[in-house]
Amino acid sequence: MDQSTDIRIGFEYGISDRLSVGLSRAKGAGVVTQLYEGNLKYRLLEQTADDKVPVAVTLFGSTTLSAAKASTDPTAANAFGEFQDRLTYVVQAVIARKFNSNFSMLIMPSYVHRNFTVFGDQNDMLALSVGGRIKITKRMAFVADYTIPFRDKNKEAYLESTLGTQYYKTLGAGLEFETGGHIFHLNFTNATAIQESQFITDTNTSWLKGQYRWGFSIARRFSFDKKKAK
Repeated sequence: MDQSTDIRIGFEYGISDRLSVGLSRAKGAGVVTQLYEGNLKYRLLEQTADDKVPVAVTLFGSTTLSAAKASTDPTAANAFGEFQDRLTYVVQAVIARKFNSNFSMLIMPSYVHRNFTVFGDQNDMLALSVGGRIKITKRMAFVADYTIPFRDKNKEAYLESTLGTQYYKTLGAGLEFETGGHIFHLNFTNATAIQESQFITDTNTSWLKGQYRWGFSIARRFSFDKKKAK
């Protein structure tokens, strides 16, 4: 399963209507691979029909562990000397609004902290994402997202001059299909990685250079409540 560019399998469990926990395993992109993630999601606000609460706000936090073999090159991104070097943390606030039955948008500020990076890169990074969903038919919608990482310009220039690495904003667009219990998502993006802990900080390919990828995801929701609604 790790022969693809990146692949992720995850499970989430709703403890309540507001709180869910999740576990996942991803291949990862680049040299920092074999990623294991634990996450929490909490619905802080829910949009109301009368617009007294105009937006929905969900808080998301995750911790990702890399189980990749440590490099002997001390300047490499996976030159892990201690266990904590393998950890990355992500905190996000998902602020979404449904304007009508066919159109919704979100804005998502993010904070990423990497305990260890390639030599000369930054440990802390802020980012801002915007996304939208337009319903085309009853079961199909067009979706798009754009992420802007706020990089330290001095560190970015250093990495480009020493390693030849250039970083880009992430743009994705695709189609979403509802197929009787499953949600199938077909996506084109310039990001190599799937995890927020990587694609926000390490996207080094560009649409303008013809560097994009095709990917897909399948989601399935199960209910363990045997009580039938009256």
